[in-house]
Amino acid sequence: MKKYAIACGLLCFFSLSGCADSLETNPATEPDAAVENIESSPESNAFPVEVSTYSADELFAAGGGGCGMTLLSSGADFRTDGMLFFNGLESAKGSAFMKLNGGLRRLVRTAASGEVFYGQQTNQSFETESFETESDAMTPPPLPEITVDVAVTLGEPGEIESVNIPAGTITLTAEGQSQEIAVVGDAGC
Repeated sequence: MKKYAIACGLLCFFSLSGCADSLETNPATEPDAAVENIESSPESNAFPVEVSTYSADELFAAGGGGCGMTLLSSGADFRTDGMLFFNGLESAKGSAFMKLNGGLRRLVRTAASGEVFYGQQTNQSFETESFETESDAMTPPPLPEITVDVAVTLGEPGEIESVNIPAGTITLTAEGQSQEIAVVGDAGC
Protein backbone atom coordinates (compact mmCIF):
# COMPACT_ATOMS: atom_id res chain seq x y z
CA MET A 1 0.00 0.00 0.00
CA LYS A 2 2.87 2.37 0.86
CA LYS A 3 4.50 1.74 -2.54
CA TYR A 4 1.17 2.56 -4.22
CA ALA A 5 0.86 5.83 -2.25
CA ILE A 6 4.43 6.82 -3.12
CA ALA A 7 3.84 5.99 -6.78
CA CYS A 8 0.65 8.09 -6.82
CA GLY A 9 2.47 10.96 -5.15
CA LEU A 10 5.32 10.84 -7.62
CA LEU A 11 2.84 10.69 -10.49
CA CYS A 12 1.17 13.86 -9.26
CA PHE A 13 4.45 15.67 -8.66
CA PHE A 14 6.08 14.70 -11.95
CA SER A 15 2.99 15.75 -13.87
CA LEU A 16 3.79 19.29 -12.69
CA SER A 17 7.17 19.17 -14.38
CA GLY A 18 5.59 19.34 -17.85
CA CYS A 19 7.77 18.58 -20.82
CA ALA A 20 11.10 19.66 -19.40
CA ASP A 21 14.16 18.57 -21.34
CA SER A 22 16.11 17.72 -18.21
CA LEU A 23 15.33 16.51 -14.71
CA GLU A 24 18.80 17.27 -13.34
CA THR A 25 17.35 19.29 -10.46
CA ASN A 26 16.61 17.12 -7.45
CA PRO A 27 12.98 17.62 -6.32
CA ALA A 28 13.93 16.29 -2.89
CA THR A 29 15.94 19.38 -2.03
CA GLU A 30 14.36 21.58 0.59
CA PRO A 31 13.27 24.83 -1.11
CA ASP A 32 12.09 26.62 2.08
CA ALA A 33 11.91 29.91 0.19
CA ALA A 34 9.59 32.69 1.27
CA VAL A 35 7.01 33.37 -1.41
CA GLU A 36 7.55 36.64 -3.24
CA ASN A 37 4.54 37.17 -5.54
CA ILE A 38 2.16 37.92 -2.69
CA GLU A 39 -0.23 40.83 -2.37
CA SER A 40 -1.00 41.87 1.21
CA SER A 41 -4.08 43.76 2.28
CA PRO A 42 -3.68 47.56 2.37
CA GLU A 43 -4.20 47.79 6.16
CA SER A 44 -0.63 46.67 6.80
CA ASN A 45 2.62 46.10 4.98
CA ALA A 46 3.45 42.96 6.94
CA PHE A 47 1.20 39.92 6.97
CA PRO A 48 1.53 38.25 10.41
CA VAL A 49 2.43 34.84 8.93
CA GLU A 50 5.34 33.91 6.65
CA VAL A 51 4.41 31.56 3.81
CA SER A 52 7.20 29.34 2.45
CA THR A 53 7.59 26.52 -0.04
CA TYR A 54 8.44 22.93 0.83
CA SER A 55 9.76 19.82 -0.87
CA ALA A 56 8.11 16.50 -1.66
CA ASP A 57 10.34 14.86 0.96
CA GLU A 58 9.01 17.21 3.65
CA LEU A 59 5.43 16.47 2.57
CA PHE A 60 5.91 12.69 2.69
CA ALA A 61 7.71 12.92 6.06
CA ALA A 62 4.67 14.77 7.44
CA GLY A 63 2.31 12.02 6.27
CA GLY A 64 1.06 13.84 3.17
CA GLY A 65 1.38 13.17 -0.53
CA GLY A 66 -0.23 10.77 -2.94
CA CYS A 67 -3.37 11.56 -4.90
CA GLY A 68 -4.64 15.12 -4.64
CA MET A 69 -3.95 18.70 -5.68
CA THR A 70 -0.55 20.41 -5.67
CA LEU A 71 -0.27 24.19 -6.06
CA LEU A 72 2.81 26.33 -6.51
CA SER A 73 3.42 30.01 -6.93
CA SER A 74 2.54 31.24 -10.42
CA GLY A 75 5.72 31.25 -12.50
CA ALA A 76 7.55 28.88 -10.15
CA ASP A 77 9.15 25.56 -11.11
CA PHE A 78 8.15 22.67 -8.83
CA ARG A 79 11.52 20.97 -9.21
CA THR A 80 13.53 23.93 -7.96
CA ASP A 81 11.08 26.17 -6.12
CA GLY A 82 8.94 23.63 -4.26
CA MET A 83 5.23 23.69 -3.59
CA LEU A 84 3.02 26.06 -1.60
CA PHE A 85 -0.02 23.88 -0.99
CA PHE A 86 -1.00 20.24 -1.16
CA ASN A 87 -4.41 18.74 -0.46
CA GLY A 88 -4.74 14.96 -0.62
CA LEU A 89 -7.90 12.96 -0.47
CA GLU A 90 -9.85 13.96 2.64
CA SER A 91 -9.09 12.16 5.87
CA ALA A 92 -10.28 12.53 9.46
CA LYS A 93 -7.09 14.35 10.45
CA GLY A 94 -6.96 16.74 7.48
CA SER A 95 -4.93 16.22 4.37
CA ALA A 96 -3.93 19.73 3.28
CA PHE A 97 -0.50 21.19 4.03
CA MET A 98 1.19 24.61 3.89
CA LYS A 99 4.49 25.81 5.34
CA LEU A 100 3.65 28.71 7.67
CA ASN A 101 6.20 30.51 9.88
CA GLY A 102 8.80 27.87 9.03
CA GLY A 103 6.71 24.84 10.00
CA LEU A 104 4.75 22.49 7.78
CA ARG A 105 1.16 22.81 9.00
CA ARG A 106 -1.75 20.46 8.50
CA LEU A 107 -4.97 22.19 7.40
CA VAL A 108 -8.52 20.92 7.79
CA ARG A 109 -11.09 21.59 5.06
CA THR A 110 -14.08 23.48 6.47
CA ALA A 111 -16.07 24.20 3.28
CA ALA A 112 -16.06 23.32 -0.41
CA SER A 113 -18.11 24.23 -3.48
CA GLY A 114 -17.86 24.16 -7.24
CA GLU A 115 -16.80 21.48 -9.70
CA VAL A 116 -15.54 18.21 -8.18
CA PHE A 117 -12.21 16.74 -9.36
CA TYR A 118 -9.90 14.14 -7.77
CA GLY A 119 -11.27 14.62 -4.25
CA GLN A 120 -11.14 18.41 -4.62
CA GLN A 121 -13.54 21.19 -5.53
CA THR A 122 -12.79 24.42 -7.36
CA ASN A 123 -13.46 26.50 -4.21
CA GLN A 124 -12.29 25.23 -0.81
CA SER A 125 -11.71 26.74 2.64
CA PHE A 126 -9.32 25.41 5.27
CA GLU A 127 -8.23 26.28 8.80
CA THR A 128 -5.02 25.51 10.61
CA GLU A 129 -5.21 22.49 12.86
CA SER A 130 -4.03 22.84 16.44
CA PHE A 131 -1.93 20.11 18.00
CA GLU A 132 -2.26 19.11 21.62
CA THR A 133 1.12 17.53 22.28
CA GLU A 134 4.64 18.87 22.01
CA SER A 135 5.82 15.44 20.85
CA ASP A 136 3.96 15.68 17.54
CA ALA A 137 6.58 16.05 14.79
CA MET A 138 4.31 18.57 13.05
CA THR A 139 4.23 20.98 16.02
CA PRO A 140 6.05 24.18 15.03
CA PRO A 141 5.76 27.42 17.05
CA PRO A 142 2.21 28.68 17.72
CA LEU A 143 0.35 30.59 15.01
CA PRO A 144 -2.61 32.91 15.05
CA GLU A 145 -5.80 31.31 13.71
CA ILE A 146 -5.47 31.23 9.93
CA THR A 147 -8.11 30.69 7.26
CA VAL A 148 -6.92 29.56 3.83
CA ASP A 149 -9.26 29.93 0.85
CA VAL A 150 -8.31 28.21 -2.40
CA ALA A 151 -10.00 28.98 -5.73
CA VAL A 152 -8.79 27.31 -8.93
CA THR A 153 -9.68 27.14 -12.60
CA LEU A 154 -9.54 23.70 -14.19
CA GLY A 155 -7.63 23.23 -17.41
CA GLU A 156 -7.38 20.32 -19.80
CA PRO A 157 -7.10 16.75 -18.55
CA GLY A 158 -3.56 15.35 -18.64
CA GLU A 159 -2.34 12.13 -20.18
CA ILE A 160 -2.26 10.15 -16.92
CA GLU A 161 -5.36 10.70 -14.75
CA SER A 162 -4.61 14.33 -14.01
CA VAL A 163 -5.98 17.78 -14.70
CA ASN A 164 -3.99 20.96 -15.20
CA ILE A 165 -4.73 23.97 -12.98
CA PRO A 166 -3.64 26.94 -15.11
CA ALA A 167 -4.74 29.61 -12.62
CA GLY A 168 -5.90 30.04 -9.08
CA THR A 169 -5.48 31.98 -5.86
CA ILE A 170 -4.71 31.13 -2.28
CA THR A 171 -6.03 33.77 0.12
CA LEU A 172 -4.78 33.61 3.70
CA THR A 173 -6.53 35.54 6.47
CA ALA A 174 -5.05 36.06 9.95
CA GLU A 175 -5.51 38.75 12.60
CA GLY A 176 -7.85 40.74 10.35
CA GLN A 177 -5.36 40.91 7.47
CA SER A 178 -5.35 39.02 4.20
CA GLN A 179 -2.74 37.96 1.70
CA GLU A 180 -3.39 36.65 -1.81
CA ILE A 181 -1.03 34.39 -3.77
CA ALA A 182 -1.44 33.62 -7.49
CA VAL A 183 -0.97 29.88 -8.07
CA VAL A 184 -0.87 27.18 -10.75
CA GLY A 185 -0.74 23.44 -10.33
CA ASP A 186 -2.10 20.01 -11.00
CA ALA A 187 -4.48 17.47 -9.50
CA GLY A 188 -4.68 13.77 -10.09
CA CYS A 189 -4.29 10.23 -8.96
